[in-house]
Amino acid sequence: MKKRGKGPAKKVVPLSSVSGPEAELQSKRLSEIDAASVNRTMEEIVAADPNLTTEEQHREFVEKSRPEDSPTHHLFEWDPKKQSEIYLLERARALVISVRIVYAAKPESPVRAWPVVVKDGKRGYRQMTEIVRRKEMDMLTAMIEQAKLDAENWIRKWQRLENVSELAGLFTQMRKVANRK
Repeated sequence: MKKRGKGPAKKVVPLSSVSGPEAELQSKRLSEIDAASVNRTMEEIVAADPNLTTEEQHREFVEKSRPEDSPTHHLFEWDPKKQSEIYLLERARALVISVRIVYAAKPESPVRAWPVVVKDGKRGYRQMTEIVRRKEMDMLTAMIEQAKLDAENWIRKWQRLENVSELAGLFTQMRKVANRK
C-alpha cells in the first residue's frame, strides 16, 4: 500500500462485513486492531438500534467502551480528573470518523466506513458497506443530497476567495457538484 500523508502507511484489515478482498479498513489514527474494534462496536450499536441519532450512537459507543475488558476501553481517558462527558462523546465521534474503507478498485481514495446519513429526519451513522451492498437507494440519495448541500455551503463560505485565480477551477467544480441532478 502506498504511503499517505507524512507518516508511514497504516496496515489495513479486511472488513468482517465484506467477503473477499474488495475492501479493507484503514485509519491514520488507529492501529489495525483498534480500527477493527471500532468498526465491530459500531456494527453492534447499529444492529441493536438502527434508528439512533449520531449523538445517541456516541453515547452507546462510550457505554460499550466503559468496561475495562472492552476492546475499545483503552482508546479513552477514563480518569475523572482528566475527562468530561463532552470529551468522551467527542472522542467517540473522532474514533468513528477515523475509520475508512479502502476499496481494491480505488486504493488511493479511501471513504468513511461510517458516513452520517439523514433518514426520517434523524442524523445517524450507517455502515457504508451495508448501504452499498443492499443498494439502499434512499440512503444513497440522502448521501448525494447531503454532498450537494455541503458543496453549496462550501461555496457560500469561501465565496469571497472566488476571484483568486488559483481557485477559479475549484469553484467551477464545486458548482457542478452542487447543481447535479
